[in-house]
Amino acid sequence: MIHSGNSYYFAAHLLAGGSRAGMASMPEQNIQQMTTRQVADKAEMARLARERARRWKEEQSLLIDSSRYIQPIEIKEIPRPSPLDASLELPATPFRQSSSDWLTGVVLLILLLGAAVRNAFGKYLSALFMSTVNYPAASRLFREQNISLRQGALILEIFFLLTMGLFAFQIVKYSGARLPVSGFLLYLACFAAVLLFFRLKEFLYRFLGFINETLPETGEYLFTMRNYNKVTGILLLPVVCLTAWAPVSNPSVFLLAGLVIIALLYLKTLQRGIKILLKKQFSVFYLFLYLCTLEFLPLLLFLKAI
Repeated sequence: MIHSGNSYYFAAHLLAGGSRAGMASMPEQNIQQMTTRQVADKAEMARLARERARRWKEEQSLLIDSSRYIQPIEIKEIPRPSPLDASLELPATPFRQSSSDWLTGVVLLILLLGAAVRNAFGKYLSALFMSTVNYPAASRLFREQNISLRQGALILEIFFLLTMGLFAFQIVKYSGARLPVSGFLLYLACFAAVLLFFRLKEFLYRFLGFINETLPETGEYLFTMRNYNKVTGILLLPVVCLTAWAPVSNPSVFLLAGLVIIALLYLKTLQRGIKILLKKQFSVFYLFLYLCTLEFLPLLLFLKAI
């Protein structure tokens, strides 16, 4: 490279002259192509410069505190939230706790017992429902008791006690009663109470029948009462399942439906029992004694306790 001024001028003049001489010696088409390329290069350089300037502006607007990096924030103490106003009421949706696993197990056991009776004692099941609406069918079922029917009756008896125990457990649970036990222990207590109530009732009926020498009539009435209890257990099973798993916040409708089913079948039992005892020339005095001592008195005590 030549540093002196005259030499630099001479070199530039020489190069410019050489360039013009070279361009003069080139064809006119090539000269036009070179000129077009130079214009395009200049336009591209101008575009790149404008793009670089725009990005630089954007970068400057993103800076925080004149720094290219975000400064860390040091938190020395976590602020405590201010207490809510006591008068502030937030909207809430009532939530009913789902059933426990033991309840599912009990329901499965009840379903297994029902399926066993349906498969092995289908004829007995049909005769049982027929006996609740037809007195001659009930009398024929009472006379034709055999081992097969007794096995089916025993399974349905357990079916009724398990279902009635569950229904009693749900009544106690949703009534809000405060008891020392809960959950599965409360169900066992309800099951034991139901079992004790019906066994004690049958014992008192047989005891009075023995004293009054009316054991055959008393036995037929107790047989009819057990049949209605079995039908009550079958009809209560859907009520128990709906109370446990229906997606509703208040299952009182299902519990009320269960109480209506029990009341109707109980009245039907009393009607059938009075009909049986009157057909057997049973004493009206003894009939009144039976009903007042073993039916009406326990019912009044139960309503008073509620």
